[in-house]
Amino acid sequence: MSVIAIGIDRITVNVGHAFDSENQRHIDKVVKAVAAEHGDGFEMENFEPATGKVVLRRENRSAIASHTGKASIEVPLPTGTTERDGKKRALAFADAYPGYVMTTFEPHRRRAILSKLDESIVLARDALSTALRCEAWDIQVTSRSKGGFDFTVPATYRPSAHDKALTEVTETIIGQPGWYFETDTRARTGSIIPAKLPTFEAVYSTPLPSKVEPFNPEKKDHFHIPIGIALPEPGKKHTEQIIDISAHQHVQIGGIAQAGKSTVVNSYIAQFLARGAVRWSNVEA
Repeated sequence: MSVIAIGIDRITVNVGHAFDSENQRHIDKVVKAVAAEHGDGFEMENFEPATGKVVLRRENRSAIASHTGKASIEVPLPTGTTERDGKKRALAFADAYPGYVMTTFEPHRRRAILSKLDESIVLARDALSTALRCEAWDIQVTSRSKGGFDFTVPATYRPSAHDKALTEVTETIIGQPGWYFETDTRARTGSIIPAKLPTFEAVYSTPLPSKVEPFNPEKKDHFHIPIGIALPEPGKKHTEQIIDISAHQHVQIGGIAQAGKSTVVNSYIAQFLARGAVRWSNVEA
């Protein structure tokens, strides 16, 4: 649902003591000069003869449905506004429209969109724009129903150039260790997903085959020796860690004393040797 939000722009202009607030020509000249820099719609609000300054105001009553799920307003940009004016306009709008931040800046269309954002979204947007090396209004950020955020990525996004910084802000600024992000470079979208930091249980049962069969070189699984549990990627489940003897000529299992190296060898490889697949020498008893 759209909400009508009223914003007031005020501009103070030094016109000098010769300005006549009763002379319409003087007023029109100042309004025209202000319109060229800040856009149409201003009218004189007050003249201070002591300081020679005129205060002009403009009221905006436009409203649109927000891409952020919050109330948004569309404000015009003056003729001649360029991409380089983004920061200046963002600061000016923040002063003129308390509670709103600039979420879209389109000088070629002579418009900007201001939206009310939750503090968490503002924090995430600022952190993501820093990691992606773009302006905050060049990306859109929304909350996910199960926690975390969805966001858009700019056309300049490259995984090789930006993913390290994205990982850092995901784990230290937006979330915590264990949180991770996913991106779709074709769709130019991404998600920050809450998750627990992958870790190991204190003990895992040694993975054993349901039965021992004579070695058959035609069966790929007969070349696979499970040696333990693999640490998963963030958000994924643990899987078996295997050694594929068809792909490797040598295998070295290392670890500290009493870490379970001999347990793996004694409990499974002995059964594997029974298949007649390999010969194993110097096996720790």
